[in-house]
Amino acid sequence: MPKAKQRSQPQGTGSQITSGSKSKQDKNPSTNANAEIDKIRKSEYKAYATRATLQLSVLGFSAVFLPTSAVLQEWIQYLEGKSEPVLHEPLEALAARPVWTMATLGFATCLIQSWWSKALKAGWLKGQEDGSSGSKDNGSLPRVYGSLIVASLGIHGLLVLFGAPLFSHVLETYLLAFLIANLAVLPPVTVFGPPALGNDGHSQYQRHIWRRLYAGLSWKNPIERAILYPTIGTLIGSWLGVIPLALDWERPWQAWPLTPAYGAIIGYILASIVAATATGIDLTVPSD
Repeated sequence: MPKAKQRSQPQGTGSQITSGSKSKQDKNPSTNANAEIDKIRKSEYKAYATRATLQLSVLGFSAVFLPTSAVLQEWIQYLEGKSEPVLHEPLEALAARPVWTMATLGFATCLIQSWWSKALKAGWLKGQEDGSSGSKDNGSLPRVYGSLIVASLGIHGLLVLFGAPLFSHVLETYLLAFLIANLAVLPPVTVFGPPALGNDGHSQYQRHIWRRLYAGLSWKNPIERAILYPTIGTLIGSWLGVIPLALDWERPWQAWPLTPAYGAIIGYILASIVAATATGIDLTVPSD
């Protein structure tokens, strides 16, 4: 009985399968590219979250402890030529000198927001890889802080229209407007530049960003979200902060404009946390 012929297995089958799988991977480079993009995005988010945590921590510390510090109280008494006991109760210290409290908040917030705005601007310019008109360095210091002063004056007028004292507490009202401007206006002015009036492409691009962001409430990247959400939170928090002033509690901390000021800061902090959390959730979705 003849033996059945054995089929000879072609040599190199295993190597062909391996090389075939490698060639399939090579034919789909988008997978590796998307993985690399996700890695970069997560690394950038980690840096953003670290800076945001530092910014919000310093802002909260400055709002609570800086105006009530014994060193600041003694320095203010020295400037006023007075000698009074240092107030250790935080609410009493805040309400004892509303003007100094607001001035301290405004100065500290301006420093913090200047640093934060520069960090956002660096991320914004880095993201403009196409070299379009939006990638230009939009803000020189005179333009940025000049726009900040103009915005604070405009906000002062709006506060008066919404019921703030017109002839009394003028300095307190302006300091509240300056605080709101630092929280809500300084970051976008630093990153995007103040809205330009020209007809060139760069000016039109700037106006488009401002309209889309604040009229349409539409953001396109985490930097714009990190600017838009806190702006909304600042305005809502300041508006809600007016409510305690109408309550007949006769507490020292109900002095104008302490509650709207701290409402603005709390609203800013909460909205910033929401923005950072939403961006982190978006990163869980892999790139297409």
